[in-house]
Amino acid sequence: MSVPPTYLKRRKLGWYVQLPVPLKHQEAMGAKVLTRSLRTRDESEAHKLRHRVIAELQQSINQTVAAAPKAPTAEAILESAARAREGVDAGEVSPVDAVPALDAMVSDFLEEQGRKLGVDAEGHPKVSPEVVATIRRAHHKLTGNPALTLGYQAERYLKQKEASPIRRQTVDDKRRHLDSFLDWIGRDTECKKVTKARASVYVDDVVMPRERAQQTKRAAINEVRQFFDWMELRDVVAMNPFAKLGKMLKESTRGRQQARRPWTNAELLKVLRAVSQDDPLWPLAALGAYTGARREDICGLRIDSVEGDVLHVREGKTAAAVRRVPVHPVIQPLVRRLVETSSDGYLLPGLLTGGNDDKRGHLIGKRFLYAKNQAGVTDPRVVFHSFRNSVLTQMDAAGVALSLRQQIVGHERGGVTEGIYTDRAADLRLAAAIEHVSYGPEVDALVRTVGASLTLTRVARKRKARKNR
Repeated sequence: MSVPPTYLKRRKLGWYVQLPVPLKHQEAMGAKVLTRSLRTRDESEAHKLRHRVIAELQQSINQTVAAAPKAPTAEAILESAARAREGVDAGEVSPVDAVPALDAMVSDFLEEQGRKLGVDAEGHPKVSPEVVATIRRAHHKLTGNPALTLGYQAERYLKQKEASPIRRQTVDDKRRHLDSFLDWIGRDTECKKVTKARASVYVDDVVMPRERAQQTKRAAINEVRQFFDWMELRDVVAMNPFAKLGKMLKESTRGRQQARRPWTNAELLKVLRAVSQDDPLWPLAALGAYTGARREDICGLRIDSVEGDVLHVREGKTAAAVRRVPVHPVIQPLVRRLVETSSDGYLLPGLLTGGNDDKRGHLIGKRFLYAKNQAGVTDPRVVFHSFRNSVLTQMDAAGVALSLRQQIVGHERGGVTEGIYTDRAADLRLAAAIEHVSYGPEVDALVRTVGASLTLTRVARKRKARKNR
């Protein structure tokens, strides 16, 4: 006779299946092994019947375990408190009934933890501080005032920011930094219980260790600080625990490579030769190189923004961005040509909007980065914004006064922004300053020549949505 296979056992003249119950399910099943008769004395038939019976026994274990009441966890207690609070707020459950029910659940949980983990000298179960904090949050969730919690106030704060004129991307950045803090400290935490010590721990343990630039870390602290400033003004908190915590970020005094550098003449020539002259990318690069304007400043220019030999930037990133920029002699033919041939009233026509704020420069900015790299300009320090470095560096080398340089590129000047409507003499001073910008005879001549006859025929089109396969 062959050796019986696993699970198959013989008792007297009959055959049986014996299925061991996993250790973690033995309490629910009330047994360590399940046994069932196959009702046969024939071994061959037993081999055939065993698979079906084993499957039935396994199904029985699964059903019993699924139906058995599960041991509560700290997270389950918190969820139960949240549901109870919803019932209380809706008038479906009485607080008199909800609180004792939660206390009973907590008591059962702590008793179970005491059996598993043991108790301390005072008879308390040896649970972790995180579990204790979760249970306290559950009690506060049920009995506390939601309007006093960080989560409630954060939503009020962000809704107010969404209704303000600031960009959508700025609001998203605020939400991201606030979410990081709230996930760490708990959204149900009372606003007034956030101390300076806890705020410092957040900066030390969460913000500081991140592999991010100092500017990003500073933003993470400042966004939370601004949130507490907002609550302090509304008397939700008595003081701002994040005040002055930005000083914990120490700037390195070691020398380091600049994040951006000016374009070289050769690099700009590569890009202008590589990009098709019927593509809006070509005039975008030329305008950026000879004005030092931000990408969005250029993409937002309309044909009525051209006032003689001046580009009137009517809105921008800051108050100082609203300014009059002289048209460099090299790009004067290009600007006239763009005004004459515009198909939609914009100096750069046919651009698709994109990004959180539907900016005209968002998608073409991505295309510019790709085109630059394809042209062989792969230094990550050279981007579209580097044209500002180029213009400022060249004017500085020529001895142009700082105030004029700042006015041309739209930088704040000593905390004071001058009026955008200046006299002709001021325009002439700015024009004389910008004329110091040059990328060499070859590039300057190319931009003059191409700009005079440029015709933009390339039209951006939205991508079709992919069909689910």
